[in-house]
Parts: sequence; C-alpha cells; structure tokens
Amino acid sequence: MKNRRMLTSRFPYGLSLFAVLVLAAAHAVVYFVFKVDVTAGEAQWKKWVLFSCYFFLALFDLFDMIFYSKTRQFMHTLFFVLRVILIGFIQNLDVTHFSRILMGLIPYHAFLIFGLVISLLASVVILYYFYSISALHPTPDTLPSLTSVLFFQLVAIFAERDKKVTFQNQEIIEELSRSNIELRTYIEDLSRLSIMEERAQLSNDLHDSLGHYLVAVNIQLEKALAYRSISTEVVDEAILNAKYSVEQALKEVRRFVDDLHDHEDIYSLKEKAEELIENCKNEFTAIDFSYQGNEFGFAKIIRKNLFYILQESLTNVQKHAHAENVYIELNFKAREVVLVVKDDGVGFKPFKITDQSRHYGLTSIKQRVKLLNGSLNIQSDKKNGTNIEVKIPRRQVELGG
Repeated sequence: MKNRRMLTSRFPYGLSLFAVLVLAAAHAVVYFVFKVDVTAGEAQWKKWVLFSCYFFLALFDLFDMIFYSKTRQFMHTLFFVLRVILIGFIQNLDVTHFSRILMGLIPYHAFLIFGLVISLLASVVILYYFYSISALHPTPDTLPSLTSVLFFQLVAIFAERDKKVTFQNQEIIEELSRSNIELRTYIEDLSRLSIMEERAQLSNDLHDSLGHYLVAVNIQLEKALAYRSISTEVVDEAILNAKYSVEQALKEVRRFVDDLHDHEDIYSLKEKAEELIENCKNEFTAIDFSYQGNEFGFAKIIRKNLFYILQESLTNVQKHAHAENVYIELNFKAREVVLVVKDDGVGFKPFKITDQSRHYGLTSIKQRVKLLNGSLNIQSDKKNGTNIEVKIPRRQVELGG
C-alpha cells in the first residue's frame, strides 16, 4: 500500500519535474552549444528570465514531491497560479516554441489539485488556444504541442483511475480489518457459548445418570426403614439393591471421567438399556423390553442421549407414576429411531410441564430431543397412565452424524 501511495502522490510531480528539466536542458543546449538565440532580441536579461522561470518551475515540482502530504490546499493552489504565470512568461520569451509542450502541464496540475473536471476544462481551453494559433500562424511545432496536452491529460486520467483503485484497496483493507475484529469477537462468543452448552450437557448427564441411581438408593433405603421391624429379609434385599445402585453410580462417575478424556469406547445402547431394566425390575410387577434393528448405524451421541432419555423416563415412573407395569420399545429404522416408554400409573397433565417448572427430568428430556432434531410426544391421563414417544432422525446435520 505504501508503494501505491507513492504512485498517486510523488510520481505525478516527478513526471512534471522531468518534463521541465528536459525542456530547460533543450533550451540550454540550443543556446550554449549551438549558439542559437532562444529569445526575441539579444538582451541577456530575457535569457536569464527564461532560465529562471524554468528553475522556479522545477523548484515547485521538487517541493511538491517532497512535501506532498504536508502541503495545504491553499499552497497547492498558489503554486498552480504561479506555474501558469511562469509558463506564460516562458511562452512569450521563447522563440523556438519548444516551451509550448509546457502547456500540457497546466491541465495536468489542474487535475492533481482540483480534479478531473477542471483538468478537462483546462485542456479544452488550451486546445482551442493552439487551434487559434495554428490557424493564424501555422508552425511545425503545433502537433507536438497538441500531443503534449493529450499525453499529460491521459496521464492525469490514468492517475485518477489509480487513485480510485488505491482508495478502493484501502477500503477493502479497512473492511477486512473490521471483519477480522468481528470474526475474533464471534469466535470468542462461540467459545463461551460452547463452554455454556458443555456445562448444560454435563448438568443434564449428571441429573439423568447419577440422579437416577441416587433416587433408586433413596427408595431402597426408605423401603428398608419401613420394613426394619417387619421383615429382615426385605430389609436385607433393599440394602443390597441400594448397594448395587451405588456401584452403578460409581461406574457412571468413571464413565464421565472417560468421556471427559474423549475415549472412543464401544457404546452399546442395548446392553446399557438391559442393565438399567435389570436394576429396576424389583420396582415393578413387570417390565417388557422390545429391541429391533441395528443401533450401530446411528451416531454415538444419539445412542447415548437415548439412554439418558430412557433412564430419566424410568426415574420419573419410579418417583411419580406408582405404576406396576412398564413397556419399553427401541426400534432402529432406516431413517429414524423410535423410543417408547409406557406405564400404567396415575399419569399427569403434560401441558402443565414447562421449562420453568420443577419437573427438571422432563425438561431434560425435551432438551435432549431438541438437541438431536427429534420429536417428543407425551400422552398421559389417570386411567391409561403415561406414554412417551421419542423419534430421532438418523441423519444429524448440525451434529455431523
């Protein structure tokens, strides 16, 4: 970008300085080498005025080259007026007509200071001036003079285009810089959101797994307390069941640790479901389990969340339904998996269950189903118990499954 700025600021004045020096050198060679008079009359002061005008033109260009970015608009305008006056003096003093080429610098500097429109107007005026002179006093240098005007005007047009390109590039760089800042902010927000989602997921997992076993332990201990003066066999059985639930809870803790270390173990939903059902058999008169299809065609995250949904559903049945019979179905189809948990308990009113209610278990189930882009259908009444049906699609766009 630095080189581009040099092209649109110092280079144009350098080109003007080069043109002035070339014409001054041409006059010097003609006068000092070939001894040809370059001014009307033999007065020496005219020749020194001519070369002095060249000197000041070159000085203005050199000044603009060095202090381009620091010079105010007023100084640029003043230099432009002085250039026009100096070029006019040179035109009047020069009899070789070499200096007519300098007329092209007037619209050129007009462009550098005032823009393309003023530059074009100046070109039209100068071209008309040359046309008038050539009509009255035709000279062989008219064509080179016209060519110089057109040349410098073309340079001005290309400089204007280059300036626009430079400005556009600067805007693009600034836009990229802003986009980079926004992208960093977005990544930071996404990272924080990811951490929050992981915490929420961990909270749900703890509730649905450890919470289930702790509820089972509590139920068995309450049973032991209730039967301690009635039947020691029932008490012993309840304590053994509580001990088994504690062991399962410890296994869940180890599994959590393994998951945090991202171990790629083989996860079998069927085995986990059968183990869970075996642990709950003593709580119900009968538990029927139906398993169909091949679960390993589905992503691990689907199978793990289905297990937590099943576990939480059974926990709710144990805590609230007072059911005797439970029916569980897992059906892995070609495009979806269907989980059904049905009981013959007292039921509840599903439309009263909201995310803000105390029924955290059902809220957790809803969150997991939503995470997996699935559907949840709950039907419940006092006569027929509760029927929970979960459908999860096999293809998970957001989860990459």
